[in-house]
Amino acid sequence: MQLANKGGVLAWNADAFNCRCKQILVADFDRFAEAFVKQVVTFALRRVMTTVDRAQITSIVTASKPGGYRLRTVVESLVLSDLFQIC
Repeated sequence: MQLANKGGVLAWNADAFNCRCKQILVADFDRFAEAFVKQVVTFALRRVMTTVDRAQITSIVTASKPGGYRLRTVVESLVLSDLFQIC
């Protein structure tokens, strides 16, 4: 991909960029979903996640996968998890 034309002006192709972003997300969707779950849990619990929380995050991600990682499924799995119940 050419970043600039011969005159030194940056070339920006938003469609190509968006398409490439989608390809990257689809290629590693489980990893993206895990990062999303971490952000939702951080917001819900109002604290930073630690290594102690790793197993619970993984269980929320695993429970959300059959539902296609829909927000409703993620929130439901979070509310039913020990992380949320103990909080």
